[in-house]
Amino acid sequence: MKIAEDIYLIGSAQFGLSSPLDCHVYLVKDGEDIIIIDTGAGKKDSDVDYILKNIKNDGLNVSSINRVLLTHAHADHAGGGSSLKAKIGCEIIANKITKSMVEKGDEHELGLDFAKRSGFYGDDYTFKTYKVDRLISDGEIIKVGNSEVKAIHTPGHSTDSMCYLLRKDGKNILFTGDVVNLNGKFILLNCYGFDLKEYRENIKKLSNLSIDMLQPGHGVFTLVDGQNHIDILVDAFDKLLINNQLIL
Repeated sequence: MKIAEDIYLIGSAQFGLSSPLDCHVYLVKDGEDIIIIDTGAGKKDSDVDYILKNIKNDGLNVSSINRVLLTHAHADHAGGGSSLKAKIGCEIIANKITKSMVEKGDEHELGLDFAKRSGFYGDDYTFKTYKVDRLISDGEIIKVGNSEVKAIHTPGHSTDSMCYLLRKDGKNILFTGDVVNLNGKFILLNCYGFDLKEYRENIKKLSNLSIDMLQPGHGVFTLVDGQNHIDILVDAFDKLLINNQLIL
């Protein structure tokens, strides 16, 4: 589903585009260069076929996809990496914390133990481990065609949470994973890796970026005035009470 010039939503449980467990999965194209951001949950190997079918239906060349960026290791965002690698031979790029998590598949570190007890994945869900091919660190920039993507490590939602700032055609586009949602909302978790202190300290990294398009991992995205939504959360973490910003 094309949402802006060269920006596509290719997977999403919420919009009925792919598996019921999937986060929003994005695709960015610049010339013949294509990257994907996150993989969905990949409960079954065939689940990523929905994503690949959506890419083809958008008139894009699956064989041009050579890289996948992971925002973090939670299963709805990274669980499909094994199947995706097997089907299209893509390079998986993530930070060193995400790398450790997806290569080990420890359910406690992934927050899967709490998620399963809460009924989100079902007891039969297994995180299929896979190798991360390339590390990316905070502040590192990679090229996508003539555009740039900057990695911003923003722990809080999880120890490994990474946002990706795409600068393309004069626009600033931020893919936030689960760090910040529309209207400055965020998800309060009760599992390994969630840390309000880390959130408070790292959300400030998203200030003053002049974001146009805000592309979160769940919920509604916006094509204009994205920075306003981010600043609501930044401001909330500078005050005593943040309960108005919780997604319940």
